[in-house]
Amino acid sequence: MAREDMLAFLGGTGAGLSPAAQTDLARAGLLLDEKDLQALDQRRRAALGSLERVELGGGVLSVLVEAFADSPYLERGRLAEQLGEIQDAFYELRDQVPMGVADARVAEALREAFDSAQGDVDALFGLSAADVCGPGELGVEDAWEHSPWRTEEDW
Repeated sequence: MAREDMLAFLGGTGAGLSPAAQTDLARAGLLLDEKDLQALDQRRRAALGSLERVELGGGVLSVLVEAFADSPYLERGRLAEQLGEIQDAFYELRDQVPMGVADARVAEALREAFDSAQGDVDALFGLSAADVCGPGELGVEDAWEHSPWRTEEDW
């Protein structure tokens, strides 16, 4: 088994949604079937493996659904695809954000960017820890790395 596969395997299974997430989807007139959930879980495992991360528990899908369910830019026919891309962006951003910051806060930052970009998922991949955290939450090194005053000469 490849290292990335092993790391993803350790993350456990995340196929399934919390009752609150199911309610939010139903309220918005959206649905994820079992096939969609399994595909999203496989995508989660791939994202975790590529980042060499382990996630304990069932994954972040329920948190993302709760944050995004009422977005006017989610499309019924593309819901699983959109959520898969959002989930990928989440894990990329989560990898930059300090551990003490809640997943729901990262999800809300993604939602704001998603709605501001009128549903363009590509806009989510440009977010950084500074877009989620206040200056006091980033360590000194992190704060400088994400500082808007940093110039190319500082690289």
